[in-house]
Amino acid sequence: MTESLSLIEHAAQQSDRWLFIAVEVAFAIAIIWYIRKSERRLHQVESGKEEVQKEYLNHVKTESLYNRTVIEESTRAIKEFNNYMRRTGAKSD
Repeated sequence: MTESLSLIEHAAQQSDRWLFIAVEVAFAIAIIWYIRKSERRLHQVESGKEEVQKEYLNHVKTESLYNRTVIEESTRAIKEFNNYMRRTGAKSD
């Protein structure tokens, strides 16, 4: 990085045209650095997103199994209640 600055200083001493070119090169280097940094950050966010999605899918599967169990048990209890009511001859209103 210090080499780049010394080149810019040298170019600034030559003429305005060289100073302009040196500033453009420095600007291009900064843009490339920023793009690479952004790509790394984007990759981190994407990998974090995948982890959250896996966690969420696990949660949904677990809750689905729980809900299925609750529904099955409720259905069984209702059937037992209806059978009981039929056997005893009582009406459920």
